[in-house]
Amino acid sequence: MSKHTQPGYTLVEMTVVLSIAGLVMAWVLGSVNRVIPSWNVERAAQDIAASMRAARSKAMVEGVDATIPFDVAGRRYQVITRSAPGASYFETDFGGNLYAVNQLPDTVVFKQPSGNNNSVTCSPPASGGDKAVSFNAAGVLLSSSTPCYVYVANRSEGVYRRVRVTIVGTVAIQKWTGSRWES
Repeated sequence: MSKHTQPGYTLVEMTVVLSIAGLVMAWVLGSVNRVIPSWNVERAAQDIAASMRAARSKAMVEGVDATIPFDVAGRRYQVITRSAPGASYFETDFGGNLYAVNQLPDTVVFKQPSGNNNSVTCSPPASGGDKAVSFNAAGVLLSSSTPCYVYVANRSEGVYRRVRVTIVGTVAIQKWTGSRWES
């Protein structure tokens, strides 16, 4: 007598394979969830750097001052141009001759690793200490301190980036390693 078996897998074999696949999926999803906070902070830093470069270019091309005020508490910023000497750097409630308001991702805030509240060190002269990056028509940074920095961080994960801008308008993103900043 010959014994005929049907091709396929047993219930035990399928259970083992599905269990292993489930463990691998859980590991992959856990890894992705740990990377997302740094992606959000990196994206925010890249957006801020791009806005700085765009503001500098706009100032030089149009021959006007361009300013990016930072609303630290509201986690937002935007590019403002001012063509009249003595005009205010900030328009009421972010209104006026402006580009779109840029909002940081939900998990990202303006914050230094030290916990220092000075997360934007740029302050245009005669602005009363407003937190802003400002370029004149020649593309030169107008700030009481140079270079100046804008710090962004994840609310809870300890991921930090800073955007550095020099007096000649060079913009770079730096990463906090836990003990120092690296480009």
